[in-house]
Amino acid sequence: MTSVLTPARPGQVVGATQAAISFHYDVSNEFYALWLDREMLYSSAKWQGEEDLETAQLRKIDWHLEHAGTLLDVGCGWGATLRRAVEHGGVQRAVGLTLAERQVEWIRAKGSPAVEVRLESWRDHQAEEPYDAIVSIGAFEHFAALTQSEDEKLAGYRAFFEFCHRSVKPGGRLSLQTMTYENSQRAQFSPFFAEHVFPESDLPRIWEIAHASDG
Repeated sequence: MTSVLTPARPGQVVGATQAAISFHYDVSNEFYALWLDREMLYSSAKWQGEEDLETAQLRKIDWHLEHAGTLLDVGCGWGATLRRAVEHGGVQRAVGLTLAERQVEWIRAKGSPAVEVRLESWRDHQAEEPYDAIVSIGAFEHFAALTQSEDEKLAGYRAFFEFCHRSVKPGGRLSLQTMTYENSQRAQFSPFFAEHVFPESDLPRIWEIAHASDG
């Protein structure tokens, strides 16, 4: 593999580019199907007792979803949350955003009429009308890069929360799931992982999320 890591310019508020996302997620759907569950879920599950992985993954999705007429999924992966929302969550229209072409192909091949997927960043998304709810599961890690300063990271996170505020109806909901550093240090982030697995990506800390979303 070769790295697609591109340093951010000073003052530039960016996370992972489409090239970086494609580098990881467009390896092939067949590759991910070898080791993900049937719904191709690629984020932490929510366990209760001794249950299997697929049950715990569905429990996670249901925890994020509230009954709503319209839903936006930022970083929708292979579409499991979108399908669950329209098939079991009472959602009439679910829109997913991803920068991975193979994920778009996978979702469209399922042929769910209430699901729409777009090869598009949240930064470029213009909602036809505000959504009832937004979910983002396992995508926030891509909203900042290791090359950014703390102020640049916070500005990028703030831009995301401002986007969500603009894109939901008054009283609408945002549900966010992400990995965080917490007791780990940024310097412990493996160079191989950062350059060859998840290029142009960095983890947040809980306080950064709270600070960026304040107000």
